[in-house]
Amino acid sequence: MDFLSCILLCLIVAWISIHALYHSFARTSPKKLPSGPKPLPFIGNLLELGNQPHLSLTKLSQRYGPVMTSHLAQITTVVVPSSAIAKQVLQTHDQLFCNGTVLDSVQACKHGENGMPWIPVSAKWRNLRIICNSQLFATKVLDVSQANRHLKVQELIVDVHESVVEGDAVEIGRAAFKTTLISNSQ
Repeated sequence: MDFLSCILLCLIVAWISIHALYHSFARTSPKKLPSGPKPLPFIGNLLELGNQPHLSLTKLSQRYGPVMTSHLAQITTVVVPSSAIAKQVLQTHDQLFCNGTVLDSVQACKHGENGMPWIPVSAKWRNLRIICNSQLFATKVLDVSQANRHLKVQELIVDVHESVVEGDAVEIGRAAFKTTLISNSQ
């Protein structure tokens, strides 16, 4: 056997061993997850997402149902591609889907320990949810700020258009800062 054939054989044996080991651990998982495409070791379902993940997820949801499991590398993700189902999940069954894995990048910043999406369900989380529902997302509050939001979106469109005309890159951080709902007159 020549050197290349030996390396190829070793890679195949390693792949089969890792694949078998991965699936032996996956079968002993205590969590009951929705169905979804079978993941590959290490990369999960990343190859199935392609360059248009929204279309790929729509096709997968037609095969696996309105709630499915997808593995993004080593992170198991529950995907809800339908807006109606997402509303039901986020309003009615939110406690089933909370307390998930917090990404390292979020834990590294100061908002990882205090940001509402990242803290576990607790009295603090419930209080923040009540405040958000009554002070930020209430219909009356959103109606009052609609004109300001529209103005900020128009400013963002003008800023991006100017960058395109001048041939400059759009500075995302600056654009996001300028689009916040702080009015210029305050």
